[in-house]
Amino acid sequence: TAGIPGGNVYLNMTTSTVGVGFSAAQRYFPAIRTGAAWSLDLSSAPFSDGSYYDVLVKSSDVVQNVESVTTAHTAGSNHICFMWAAPEPSSVLTTPGAGTPQYQKTGGNQLTQLAGTAANATLLQVNIKQTDDNQYWTGSSWTLTTDTWVNATSLSPFSPSQTWAYAFPAPGTNWQGNKNYLATARSFNGAKPQSTTLDAKTFIIDSTAPVTSITAPASALLNSMTAITGTAVDVAPGSVSNASVYFKVQRLADGLFWDTATGGYNVAGSSLTATFEGAGVYSTSTTSAFWTDGRQFKIQMFALDAAGNQNATTESTFRYDVTKPTATIVLPRHAATYRSLTTLSGAVIDPFNTGDAFAAASGVASVSVYLKNNQTNGYFNGSAFTAPTPFANAASLAGPNWTYTASGLDTTMNDGSYTLYVEANDNAGNAQDASTWLITGSSRTFTIDKSSPAAGIGAIPAQLADRLNPGTIRLGTTVTSVDGTTVRLSGG
Repeated sequence: TAGIPGGNVYLNMTTSTVGVGFSAAQRYFPAIRTGAAWSLDLSSAPFSDGSYYDVLVKSSDVVQNVESVTTAHTAGSNHICFMWAAPEPSSVLTTPGAGTPQYQKTGGNQLTQLAGTAANATLLQVNIKQTDDNQYWTGSSWTLTTDTWVNATSLSPFSPSQTWAYAFPAPGTNWQGNKNYLATARSFNGAKPQSTTLDAKTFIIDSTAPVTSITAPASALLNSMTAITGTAVDVAPGSVSNASVYFKVQRLADGLFWDTATGGYNVAGSSLTATFEGAGVYSTSTTSAFWTDGRQFKIQMFALDAAGNQNATTESTFRYDVTKPTATIVLPRHAATYRSLTTLSGAVIDPFNTGDAFAAASGVASVSVYLKNNQTNGYFNGSAFTAPTPFANAASLAGPNWTYTASGLDTTMNDGSYTLYVEANDNAGNAQDASTWLITGSSRTFTIDKSSPAAGIGAIPAQLADRLNPGTIRLGTTVTSVDGTTVRLSGG
């Protein structure tokens, strides 16, 4: 039997070993004998921390001779006294875990309960604080007043190790989205509180998906595409999971997606994992195998944050064009001589694969006109031949044709040789290949002659001997009269 000295209350039992409380009736419990030793399990006895207890033990033989119990407790006798010192309670938080984990407000990664382990504890409590606004969870709502502790699941007394949990009610409603939290656990052994440092864990509830933006391709028409880039950001305190940002490439002609494993396009395709470049920028490299000249492609981008929220796909469409345009010259003609030349003109084309029903050209963006004075090696800059290096003059476009005129063009071209060449550029950034100038008629050399014949009619044949067919004379002035073998010109 066991009782409180002087208190005349004794431990009760419901089975051979379980104590359920103390009462005035003295009771002896049957012990378990093992040879000359005996034992009684008191692990569930509700002893009070700091209280003293007497233990009385007596034995009987087979003919019911009963041992006498000494009145006073004495060490080493069948009546002893002890003081109960409750074991130190302790507790650990295992959910949420270490490292500030992030959870969804709604979705498959909700924080539905706080959980952990405890030792020598009869009561476990948790404190949940929303640290951005200093609010505390009361068990049913948030308050701005003081720390509030709520009870977790019941614990068995004196157990050296057991688990506990606190089910957070209606997490999709009661958690506040995009906030920081601090959870703390404490334990009690009866009235004895945990004296060791309380275990506390930080965590985040993230209710917003990341926002993605595609930065390359940056244009609807491109002649080079070696990398896809974009940005992904999340609403604080949430953060993007750097390993969970993806791109997909779709070919619009048939709706198929690029598959890295097969190196081609199919129905499912594959998500291309982006590489984090820093400062919210992500990229993935591509090769020419991705693209077909003249066709359109759609880039898709999506990201997951650390809580598992995924944004709606961001998209960007572009046409891939690597075929170079060509401009040719109609006026002036090659090796021709002109007294006056006020306008330069020609044709321009941006070719594409006409055999591909889904291909198209990006279109001509511009034609640049370069005009050189071969005597001075100066280039025309829009008003004079004073540019020391090739100078691009912008032509006017009208359908498949181009023209160029400038107020100082004719007046600044003196007698001599000139070279004209033109360069076309398309909307995808392709520039005409310089090697086409001599092959396609994109370059012309011509002569300007504005001088009148000198030394009278007799000098005309000598002056024009190298320029006119035999028997043909062209005069650059008006004939006023013909008298026999005399031809009179304007001005005498």
